[in-house]
Amino acid sequence: MVSLNKIIGPYDMTVKKFSDTKKKEWGKKVISELKKVSNIETDEYIILAGKEYINPISEIKNLNNFLGTRNYGQRTSYLKSICNG
Repeated sequence: MVSLNKIIGPYDMTVKKFSDTKKKEWGKKVISELKKVSNIETDEYIILAGKEYINPISEIKNLNNFLGTRNYGQRTSYLKSICNG
């Protein structure tokens, strides 16, 4: 987990390129980290990522796929439009 005020550098990693096994491991790690800071049974999680990131954590009950099925370009364009007015 990365706190809101932490600045991170660029990285060359994407879940999209993970094997199915690694995606499952990644999803378990994300869920484990979320359990440390929230209640995964009752809290709502707003997801601003694509299906590659959502699928491995889909067992979380209250996932809000805010951007729906938009592809990366559509997600970034839409987010810019709602953030900039």
